[in-house]
Amino acid sequence: MARFHTVLSIVPLAILPFASAGVAAQSLPSPESHFGFAMGTDERLAGWHGILEYFEILDDGSDRMQVDTLGPTTLGNPFITVTLSSADNLARLGEITENSAVLAQGRVSSDEAKRLADDLPATVVINHNIHSTEIGSSQTSVD
Repeated sequence: MARFHTVLSIVPLAILPFASAGVAAQSLPSPESHFGFAMGTDERLAGWHGILEYFEILDDGSDRMQVDTLGPTTLGNPFITVTLSSADNLARLGEITENSAVLAQGRVSSDEAKRLADDLPATVVINHNIHSTEIGSSQTSVD
């Protein structure tokens, strides 16, 4: 079982910094081939809808990535999460989420906490941007 699990909260213009690295072996398009320029190119910015489209392509083409929409932002754009993990962990994402919440509440015995923790992968949550005008992380996140 993979012992690493990543959940990312993505706001418009805020994306996962290593999305293509986790799925590159599956012949998915590179950010440069998808957007037509290398991220960080002077005077070139990928728009939110293009970034969202890129994540949807990666999601459709990989069994190690899941994109979920939590709802709209105040600007009406999709507020998404991107989850990267093994296919096995993604298949049991509900269980991982529930057991992580139980541990976070701290209302179980030490023995129960150890039992739950022994079966959970490490989880890293990365949140890119909280302001729609901060575009730097969105551009580097797909690269």
